[in-house]
Amino acid sequence: MDFASYKALRSSVRELVSNIIRHAQARHATVRISDAEQSLSIEITDDGRGGAQLSKTGGMGLGGISRRMAAVGGTFSLPPRDRGTHAVLCLPLAGPRASPRVEGP
Repeated sequence: MDFASYKALRSSVRELVSNIIRHAQARHATVRISDAEQSLSIEITDDGRGGAQLSKTGGMGLGGISRRMAAVGGTFSLPPRDRGTHAVLCLPLAGPRASPRVEGP
């Protein structure tokens, strides 16, 4: 994984977990990381009050996550959920099984 992708994932996860702590009023949160042959997926769910939405007007928060992931060829989505929030970050990995090492400063 290149450093730009690592940084985008790290910053996005930090923002999502920070939002849970500050806004969700959740009792539980789960971070699930999985890798398939050619992609890495991070799913973050909570049992809080929900209501997270991607804004079309910019801002840093969720819109920033979407832009950050798109810049490294990834995606960010908020699938519908009855209670709480479910966020999904996906990043394609180079090659059939990319090395888990991070390159950078």
